[in-house]
Parts: sequence; C-alpha cells; structure tokens
Amino acid sequence: MDAAIALALPLARLFEGWRPRPYLCPAGVPTQGYGATGKGVSMRNGPWSLEAGEARLAADMAVYARGVLALSPNLARCPPEVLGSLADFAFNLGVTRYKASTLRKRVADENWDAVAHELGKWVHGGGRKLPGLVKRRAAEARMILGAMARDAARRPDPAMNDEAAFRGRVDEILQGGGDVRANLLKLLQG
Repeated sequence: MDAAIALALPLARLFEGWRPRPYLCPAGVPTQGYGATGKGVSMRNGPWSLEAGEARLAADMAVYARGVLALSPNLARCPPEVLGSLADFAFNLGVTRYKASTLRKRVADENWDAVAHELGKWVHGGGRKLPGLVKRRAAEARMILGAMARDAARRPDPAMNDEAAFRGRVDEILQGGGDVRANLLKLLQG
C-alpha cells in the first residue's frame, strides 16, 4: 500500500495545489494545505508550514487508501497505480461517495475501461463542472488504464500454462496451413 500512497501524493499535490492559509473550496468546505479538510481545519487557523502540510497530506492519503482498499479488496492484486488513483479520488471526494458509487462496482468487476468512464462523471463541484476536476479524473483514469495495460502485457498467456490447451493450439497451427513456423513462434512468444 505504501507504493500506492507514494503514487497518489503527486496527484493530490498537483491538483490541490499548496495553500498555507485556510480557504473555502468550491463546495464551500474549509480547506488548507494540499486540500486538507475536516479535523484540524478551520477558517480561524493560522498558516501551515509546508512540512505540516506534507505530513497532513501523507497521513490523510493513507487513511483514504485504507478506506478504498477495505471497500475494494481486489485492488490488492492490482498494480499500485490503481489503488493510488482511487485513493486520490477518495481524498478529493470521500470514501463514502466511493462506497455508494457505480465506480466501486466497476472496480469490483475489474472492468477498467468502465472504471475510467465512471471517473469522468465525477467532475462537478459547487453545482458546476470544474475544469480542474476534469483534468484530475482524466489523470486518474490514465494512470489506471496505463498500469492495467502494462500488467496485462507482462502476464503470460494462460494457454501456455495448460498443457492440453497448448497442445491443442499447436495442433491447430499444424493443421491450419499457412506459415507454420511463424505461427509457432508467435505462440511461443505469447
């Protein structure tokens, strides 16, 4: 999970930006640092040091990553970019929204194209579509799709692990004509 958090932190830094003094976000919530809300954030706060903001961001991101993983335990089998992206989503919108979302259902189905599509729906704040959220959701989606594509490319062909299936594919190639040598090489290279 540490790798996922490490990947989520730059997303949050980029899209939240650093503001040492408290402010109201577009949804009207008191916010400070790199998008921190909730306990310890008040419009009466003095400015935070960058070190304090970094510490709060790391602590908050760990909480959100754990929350997402608890709701979607299948993410433990995925590349860390997937949990990192979804932790950033939850950091921005909350674990409660993730829990009730179709996004979570698509994560459970491991339908990554649908996950990317669902992320693109979460781009409104304060009743309007926000360009920053459009960019953030697109970055999260790209991170997930890229990681899953790389992961799929590294996985061996399941037929290569099943002797009967492998023999069947070799027989098909031998009986199918065409360039037998080239087709056998393709099979062996995955």
